[in-house]
Amino acid sequence: MRRAQRIYLVTKAIERAKVYSEQKLTELREQLKDLVPKDQMVFINGSYARREASAGSDIDFYIVTREAQSVETPAWVADVRAAIEKIVPIEPAEDGAFAKLEPRDTLLHNIGGDHDSNQNITRRMLLLLEGEWLFNEQGLTDVRR
Repeated sequence: MRRAQRIYLVTKAIERAKVYSEQKLTELREQLKDLVPKDQMVFINGSYARREASAGSDIDFYIVTREAQSVETPAWVADVRAAIEKIVPIEPAEDGAFAKLEPRDTLLHNIGGDHDSNQNITRRMLLLLEGEWLFNEQGLTDVRR
């Protein structure tokens, strides 16, 4: 295969991934707009955030709440997870940094401290590098600041 032909094929693959990612992000945002309370946030990282997703991609999402960690998960969180899974059925790895509920203060405080975790460092780093919003675009801007 000639170099020009390889470049053409790679360019087409990149464009397909971008179109696919944008379509899914639009669907996800539409589904979540009536499920998530206005002051809460849903963010993603990974292939969807970079617009490199395909039908075989998982979705690295997490829900950021304004409240401190509580014992009970709010009822709306299950609806959000179900809506995301309906559109992108491949979930993130179990026991990983994603598909979690995270208090906003945990992301913004105790950075590198005794109570910080590898999962928080991962979420924080990726949020800054490639993070994208599924719900509450202004919330993403505020957390980054």
